[in-house]
Amino acid sequence: MAPDVRVTVHNGLGASRGPLRVFLERFTRWQLTHWPSAYSFSYAVGMRWKLGRQIALGVLYGASRSRLGSLIDAEKPDVVVSTYPGITAPLGVMRQRGQLHVPVCALVTDLASLHFWAHPGADLHLASYPESLREIAAITGGAPARAARPPLSLAHWNSPGRCSARRALGLDPEPPLIVVSGGGWGVGDLRGAISAALAVERVQVIVVCGENEPATRRLSSHYASHSQVRVLGYTHAMADLLGAANVLVHSTGGMTCLEAAAQGCPVIAYGFARGHVRHNTQAMVRHGLIRHAKDSHELTRELRQALGCTQALAPYAHDRACASTAILDLIGHTPASRAMTPARIGANA
Repeated sequence: MAPDVRVTVHNGLGASRGPLRVFLERFTRWQLTHWPSAYSFSYAVGMRWKLGRQIALGVLYGASRSRLGSLIDAEKPDVVVSTYPGITAPLGVMRQRGQLHVPVCALVTDLASLHFWAHPGADLHLASYPESLREIAAITGGAPARAARPPLSLAHWNSPGRCSARRALGLDPEPPLIVVSGGGWGVGDLRGAISAALAVERVQVIVVCGENEPATRRLSSHYASHSQVRVLGYTHAMADLLGAANVLVHSTGGMTCLEAAAQGCPVIAYGFARGHVRHNTQAMVRHGLIRHAKDSHELTRELRQALGCTQALAPYAHDRACASTAILDLIGHTPASRAMTPARIGANA
């Protein structure tokens, strides 16, 4: 980012106890961890069904228009960058209706099922996956879109290498490392993934449970006597973990798959085929970006195959332009330019 650009970050969903935060964060998290079938149903109704999508968009727009307008008026940005579909869509409507007079840039980090991620009112869509550009065009009627480098921290683009990453984590440098991740909310069959990994001879396993503290406690207790297994809760060391890993087993797709790809770490999806996760997993498998295991026995076979592969994956998207460059191009950057990101809610589940 240019040194004369000021970036202001806001959570576009509003106050922590506001209705959108409660529903889209807390209730969605509860569904994912306690009642995944209900999440799949609500996703199908609100996203996959056209009428349900229209109703959901109307509710989002009505609930957020005034607050987003006031926030943007107060900040007076040159561009609004949205990182979350529940904010991108109402911003797009506001732009279409002439209620927002600064350009809107939508960051699209999922690969498929992109309604709300993409909207015809957005001035620019920046896709982390080039494969998603066709769907974005179909949803938006051909609104401007291009592929950009995924919006990851610099640590993922500047990996020190596997040996250095393992030293930083205090790991044995020799046995293969399998990282198991349930995403930021720690969902999916984590215990099944660990068991499948331990069925592979002579490996070390690190499982990341995210913010799911009950899962962290249960797995820590169960594997306390297993020297091969280390259980972590939410961690800021994902760059080192993926740099050290031979393979990632991941349940929810999303940003963790992009983080792994940036470091050339192969990914096997396992343990949570629900809602948007199922559609993203199917798309990533179809495009050859990841592999998928339907059960723990198949996961063990996939892990053996991945660990036996001698051909390293090429790091992903290092040659693409950064999203910030495209954003500055959108507004015709001058020394006085400012950029604002109104929606960032952390790791997607």
